[in-house]
Amino acid sequence: TPVLAWLAIANYWHDATHFALSSDWRVNAFMPYLLPLLSSPSVWYHQHTIGHHAYTNIGHKDPDLAHAPQLMREHKSIRWRSTHSNQAHFLRILLVWSIA
Repeated sequence: TPVLAWLAIANYWHDATHFALSSDWRVNAFMPYLLPLLSSPSVWYHQHTIGHHAYTNIGHKDPDLAHAPQLMREHKSIRWRSTHSNQAHFLRILLVWSIA
């Protein structure tokens, strides 16, 4: 199905950007450029691999904590908003929708 194909592609892409897909670094470095629609490889390396993995879940330093702070509060460093009150329900619906 298209969803399973997308998951497989995204998984290969993600593993390659973490240099975990192949034992040959060239394969890992080249793979993200085959699918630049998922994310810019250059932005991914700097923002996620370097920024997030150096400061995982550290407020005001981890760039992955604030992708959409107006929709989701992932860390106490994100200011609470009234839109966060139904966050748990929204995430359950999103999870079920994405699996179904």
